[in-house]
Amino acid sequence: MPSLRLRVRIVPRQASDPALPDHAEREGEALAELVRDLVARGGNGAVLAVVRPDRTELVDLGGLVRAKVAVPLFLAGLTRSVPDGQRLPLAVGLAGRFRMRTAPDQPGIPVGVVFLEWADCRWWHWRSVLGADGAPVADGETVWRADDGDPLPPGLGRWWSLGRRTGNVVTFGVPDAEDPEDPHRTRATLVH
Repeated sequence: MPSLRLRVRIVPRQASDPALPDHAEREGEALAELVRDLVARGGNGAVLAVVRPDRTELVDLGGLVRAKVAVPLFLAGLTRSVPDGQRLPLAVGLAGRFRMRTAPDQPGIPVGVVFLEWADCRWWHWRSVLGADGAPVADGETVWRADDGDPLPPGLGRWWSLGRRTGNVVTFGVPDAEDPEDPHRTRATLVH
């Protein structure tokens, strides 16, 4: 299988029990804070998030888009990934600045988004509408949760099911020693 060189940022986190009722909220809010910081700095980045017991891996989404990798299949493979002796993920999702299309022929409006999905089909979704200047719009933040009976947002989720059906696995490891200028870049492979 071909491999990609992607930027993966490792964010240490406090281990938490996924069975606790506020686990999804805490995980989502931690990523929403990263997106708020990104927006405040005027950034446009987006990442795929892999939440593990003691760390969260943030995989550069731009590299996947440029390589024309099917993002849902890659996310499905991340649900089954076990890099560097880690355990299976607790949750996978995406976070960053995106454009939300309101009509097919429109460019869409800028939004900050976090969407996380767990293996048991629970999900958590945060969105912040951004103005033309890139700043958050007053009262523009919303949160939807599977636990509240909210409908699954179109185009998001079901990655764990897709991973089970397709058998996709993303493998990746420690950054290559020959790239000392970018210690966060690693090689990732999607196996079908």
